[in-house]
Amino acid sequence: MSSKILLTIDDCFTDSSAKMLDFFKEKNIGAILFCIGERMQQFESSNIVSKTIKDGFIIGNHSYTHPIFAQRTPMQQRQEVLKTEEIIQQAYRNLEISRPRKLFRFPFGMSSFYTRNIIRHYGFKSPWSGLQKHWDWHAELLDGHSVSSEEMDVNIDKCVKKARAYKRTSAIVLGHDCPANIDNGIFEKFYQKSIENGLSFM
Repeated sequence: MSSKILLTIDDCFTDSSAKMLDFFKEKNIGAILFCIGERMQQFESSNIVSKTIKDGFIIGNHSYTHPIFAQRTPMQQRQEVLKTEEIIQQAYRNLEISRPRKLFRFPFGMSSFYTRNIIRHYGFKSPWSGLQKHWDWHAELLDGHSVSSEEMDVNIDKCVKKARAYKRTSAIVLGHDCPANIDNGIFEKFYQKSIENGLSFM
């Protein structure tokens, strides 16, 4: 049975990211942020990207425009990965901070044969053994759009149960950098429920 949760957040950044990250820092939650390249560029004038890195959160690659990869040409797929890679690398270089590791997660969790080969070739890492170098997850928190408080509570309960049932060291839980999630307090509620059930966060 797992006793630890590794929280991963997709679709960063948004106007609500700072509030979310402040909560993670307060609770010592070492979340991994899978970032969309064009959003990183949109928030370049703010300090959110640099603050994220300085605060010790790891930034992963979540493509440049968040497409379904199988619906793109091989060249477009390659550019989705490499364009965001350059943005992430530059963010670390600007701060003179060494990038801890190269991580990639497919938008919607939908991979393509071509891009799986690309991320293997460019040295991306994942917690899985063998050829899989992209990140999946064991449990997923609901996206906050039009979700009732009752639905949220049921979803949080399911995520906690899945995390506790996972047999290895840490269960990977997926959340989203979505203003509705942050406004609804889903991360605070998930954190509290997890702690009550004897789980801790990496």
